[in-house]
Amino acid sequence: MNAPSALEEGRRTREASEALAYRGDAPTRAALRRRARMRVWDAVAVPLLMLLALAPLWPAYGVGRFVVLALLAVAAGSGIALLSAWRRWGALVTLLAVLLALVLLTGVAAPVEALVGWLPTPASIGAVGQGVVTSWKDLVTILAPVGATGAVLTVPLVVGVVGSALAMTIAQRTRRPTLAALVPLAVLPGSVLLGTRDTGLAVPVGLAFAVVALVWASRRSNRLHTERPVATAVLLVVALVAGGVTGLLWQDEDRRTVVRDHVAPPPDLRDYPSPLAGFRAYLKDHLTDTVLTVDGLEPGELVRLAAMDSYDGTAFTVAPGGEAGTGEFQRIGAAVEEGLPGAEEIDVTIGEYRDVWVPVAGRISDITFTSERSTDLARSLYVNPVAGVGLVEAGLRPGDRYTLLAAPVERPDLGALSAAPVDDRALPPVTVPDSIATEASILAADATTTLARIQAVESGLRQGYFSHGLEGDTPSLAGHGAARLDAMLTGPAMVGDQEQYAALMALMLRSMQIPARVVIGFEVPNGTGAIQVAGEDVTAWVEVPFEQYGWVPFFPTPDEDRIWQEQNLEPQEQPQPQVLQPPPPVLEPPDAPPAARQDVDVREEPDERESRLSIVWVIVAAAGGGLLLLLLAPVVVILAWKATRRRRRRTRGTTTHRAVGGWSEIVDVTRDLGALVPGGATRSVAAGAVERSLGGSGGAGPAGSTGPGAAAAGAGGVGAGSAGAASSVGRTATGPGGAAWGTGRPVSDPGRSARRRGGEDPDRVRPPGSTAPGGGETAPDGDAEPGSAAGDGSAVANPIDLSAVDLRGLARRTDAQAFGYREPDDRDVEKLWAEVDETLERMRAAAGRRRWWRSRLSTRSLRRRRGRRQPGSRP
Repeated sequence: MNAPSALEEGRRTREASEALAYRGDAPTRAALRRRARMRVWDAVAVPLLMLLALAPLWPAYGVGRFVVLALLAVAAGSGIALLSAWRRWGALVTLLAVLLALVLLTGVAAPVEALVGWLPTPASIGAVGQGVVTSWKDLVTILAPVGATGAVLTVPLVVGVVGSALAMTIAQRTRRPTLAALVPLAVLPGSVLLGTRDTGLAVPVGLAFAVVALVWASRRSNRLHTERPVATAVLLVVALVAGGVTGLLWQDEDRRTVVRDHVAPPPDLRDYPSPLAGFRAYLKDHLTDTVLTVDGLEPGELVRLAAMDSYDGTAFTVAPGGEAGTGEFQRIGAAVEEGLPGAEEIDVTIGEYRDVWVPVAGRISDITFTSERSTDLARSLYVNPVAGVGLVEAGLRPGDRYTLLAAPVERPDLGALSAAPVDDRALPPVTVPDSIATEASILAADATTTLARIQAVESGLRQGYFSHGLEGDTPSLAGHGAARLDAMLTGPAMVGDQEQYAALMALMLRSMQIPARVVIGFEVPNGTGAIQVAGEDVTAWVEVPFEQYGWVPFFPTPDEDRIWQEQNLEPQEQPQPQVLQPPPPVLEPPDAPPAARQDVDVREEPDERESRLSIVWVIVAAAGGGLLLLLLAPVVVILAWKATRRRRRRTRGTTTHRAVGGWSEIVDVTRDLGALVPGGATRSVAAGAVERSLGGSGGAGPAGSTGPGAAAAGAGGVGAGSAGAASSVGRTATGPGGAAWGTGRPVSDPGRSARRRGGEDPDRVRPPGSTAPGGGETAPDGDAEPGSAAGDGSAVANPIDLSAVDLRGLARRTDAQAFGYREPDDRDVEKLWAEVDETLERMRAAAGRRRWWRSRLSTRSLRRRRGRRQPGSRP
């Protein structure tokens, strides 16, 4: 064996002995020192890897509270795992400790609900609990940086605590501690996907993560060769340089894919009507009313409501997004654009304004609501930075207030615009009428540059006439549909207001492939301090994008003093002197002919009469059908109930239960026919009771023959003496000692509990010949049988000839199947049920059709029977 092999074998032997001592009951000092060193390595490397894995979320949050929360969460999770490994806690105790750490850190994750912004409260716990489900969505839908809005910091809290605890547990309590690196390795790409396109931290975070993971894994697996420090350092430096260069070459924001780029914004702009379509409503309904009050704007500045770049031939609308020039509405977090130079505060108070579009001015940096509904408004606020407008799904109403932080936007002069080309923005396609495109080409025929064409269209439209179409104004229809704009161009004169002229200019420019959009808003009137903006200050203009300057406004509306006077070229009538005319003579009504003096029979038209009759018949048929259904509903329910009961008895359960179900069907059918069947009697006793109740004889045998001293054969049969002890309906014959024949048990007194309550129990066994309180002998199911006792041999009312029915034999065969030495098979069950069907068919023929159908509709068998169920019986 050569020297290197011997050294390697010795190292393996030493490590094996140390590992054995490490895992033994009495570890050596070397094993204890190594365990302590490994615990220190884990306590440093695992939390550092988790922090590096959470670092890509920093651009998405952009607040220092995120750093504090990440440090606390990672420290708490790692500390709990280390303590759990040291104290040998079980999984349940460790889980409870992790939950406690999450609860204690809810004050940091939800500062608005926390006590003094840091300590947990029930409100913060509830917010974070809800954030476990909703914070992931908010993180990718709110405009970055999201800050500490709501409970959006729940994401780093949960990932930091749970991920650190899991990774540290793997490192401390498994045989493969290096697998702990898989946890931060899985968190890292998740943080990238939930973050932003900012790649400033990509290279340093990736390199640091790789170095820490490599060094820790090598040391943890005893593969870090400290005896060769120079070679190890050289390899590490080469790897860092290669990774850094590769990362810098691929560090491109367009190459990074994040979730927020593929998540559609929550508000659906198609649910809201065109803001420009309501232009005339401000003039008609709120002409002099205060729509809003602004403090911080100068007279003449513009307040924006909405920017519209989509036209469908009917109205300009706010496009739902998707094109680069349109932008998307997103939730804002800490701010729309932090650190915007020159930003100033503007206080806005809503007056007679009720809409979802937020009045803004300049370049938006932040919006902070300060009214009573501030929480609801902030949660439903969305901002489109490209369009420079905001939307509140909850809707603004009188009394709402907010502070707008925005930077003023100065319009560049024409000299600067002439040197700047128009920015080719991708906007939604529009439908431009032919008359508008033709007029645009005429107006811009002599223009040689894009700016010149824009100015030619603007100046050409300003040669028209102005009118709001209000009372006393020149007639001017509202709207900006294709028909309205075409009538403007083809009519005797162009008459309209900002709504029509702005729409015309935007469509003319779009017909010449120049991007343009229409903006509606208000022009701040003269005043100082808090200036009140009224409905008459509403206006609209056109914006065109220029490179280096963004969207530049243009105003194609003529001055308000350009009013068109319609000239009437028709000759006017000369007025004639008025002459008093005599009143017209009073005419007597003509006498009607004798035949016409009678009442005239006004006949309805045939179609009208038939229509009325058809309606009446429909109503009658509907009412009759409903009544018929109402009457038939109980019948259908009863028949369906009994059919279902029969099917279950024949097909459900074991073969014994199915066999016994046939006898239960016989008993229920006879009860519906009027038989008085004892509730707790054996099958032979019940057969005798049915024969006496329906057949009218004193003791029908199997074939219908009776005798005063006949004794029923078979298990559970009833012996009948000459004294008639068993002749009454449902009465159990007894032998010496008070024991029932065939049962071997004393006869109980079921009426004892009833007598204790002061009542009479009709089910108790009465002496021979006794009668119930109603005059008839007591029936075992609690009903007094009308007439005299059945045991005297007298016939009952409407008896049924049961001579062809062998109920006692069927009872004995059922008992044989229920209490036999073997379980009946399917053939035995079907044979017994065939006999049940034959017995029921004979009973139906003996009862007659009318009585049989009355029994089928009876509900006696559907009621719960009193008495103790016999063994082997089935309901």
